Amino acid sequence: MTKKFWFIRHGESVSNAGLKTEHPKTVALTQNGEAQAQSKAAGFQHRPDLIVTSPYLRTKQTAAPFFEKFGDVPQEEWNIHEYTYLPHALYNGTTNDDRRPAMREYWDLADPFHRTSPEAESFADFAARCQHTLERMKKCQEGLTVAFSHGYFINGLLLCLQGGFENMGPEAMAGFLQHHRSNRIENCALFEFTVTNDTGIVFDKHDMEVKETVSDGLAND
Repeated sequence: MTKKFWFIRHGESVSNAGLKTEHPKTVALTQNGEAQAQSKAAGFQHRPDLIVTSPYLRTKQTAAPFFEKFGDVPQEEWNIHEYTYLPHALYNGTTNDDRRPAMREYWDLADPFHRTSPEAESFADFAARCQHTLERMKKCQEGLTVAFSHGYFINGLLLCLQGGFENMGPEAMAGFLQHHRSNRIENCALFEFTVTNDTGIVFDKHDMEVKETVSDGLAND
């Protein structure tokens, strides 16, 4: 049996809209983000065998219309959440623009094992989480899994499949950031992966156009 994984980035969040947040895990969708999620579910023609979300609120809210449409489909929570490398306290009452200097400082340091706080991830932690997810995908028994995740994480999976995390050093961080900047993932974009018979994973396609942007690519909440 061919196994498929369709990863969907969450709808527009209050952070994406430039509004203030309280905590990275509790960032909610905007009204526009909720409408995006409703539209995605309404046009979804393939019944999934499993629906997966990250622990973060915005993926659960994006998945909510799918839960309503496919109410008897099993649901699971996987650690496919956003790469959250800043101290969680820094999110309280701030916007992406407010946090941008701290983001630049982190990436300029280019230390894949550095943690900005005990609860934050290092880049090496993030890379290991991407690899662990790929291994979990290989072991999954369902035919079609729809997973609601985040921009950094989906790009992490793509780069991990290309071997971008094999040598964990400053070059790996720089390579990921360049990849993330050039592969901007829009809200509710869908990425298709296939687990092959030899337990490998291939990226098939996505339902978005890659757009050129002048953004530094750092903010992706």
